[in-house]
Amino acid sequence: MNAIIKILVAAASLVAVFSCAKGDGDADYGNCLIYFPQATQSGGINNQYNVPSGEGPYTYNFRIEEDRILAMMGVMRSGKAEGSAFSVDIVEDRAASETFVSSSGQQYMVMPETMFSFPSPVSVPDGSYSTEFYVEISREEMTDPAYDSKILVLTLKLQNPTKYELAGNNTVVTLLLDTDRMESYL
Repeated sequence: MNAIIKILVAAASLVAVFSCAKGDGDADYGNCLIYFPQATQSGGINNQYNVPSGEGPYTYNFRIEEDRILAMMGVMRSGKAEGSAFSVDIVEDRAASETFVSSSGQQYMVMPETMFSFPSPVSVPDGSYSTEFYVEISREEMTDPAYDSKILVLTLKLQNPTKYELAGNNTVVTLLLDTDRMESYL
């Protein structure tokens, strides 16, 4: 009986060793879909992206320059297949921002169009699966007393990819700029 078990274990070990070819973990797999990684900040609960995102030096998701705040954003392609270059349009969804504000209370306000800018389209280079870009926010305009104790809302969405498809989720992100928390960084 012991001999049979030893033979079976040895046979199973040989099958396991020779069944996996070298590099199988690097094989192309997954669907190639485009999305905002920032829309996943909440772990899939919603598409909200808080700026600033945390309290420590490793959770900052913005940079401050003399006249502007740069909120870090990005575009990503899922899947492990080797990627070709692509671009996608980034557009403001003002109606979504207004809907968010109307259902969220007085603390929230739609970010004025004069306060921000962002690039469109955004391009991801050949051989890469992601790129970053910034939503530029006027530092001077954000510090206007009219925005004290407000959370400014800006909803962005992806459109018109030149290659690949948009993901079913996370193609819309709602940036929530907390003016009170930002004051301590300005």
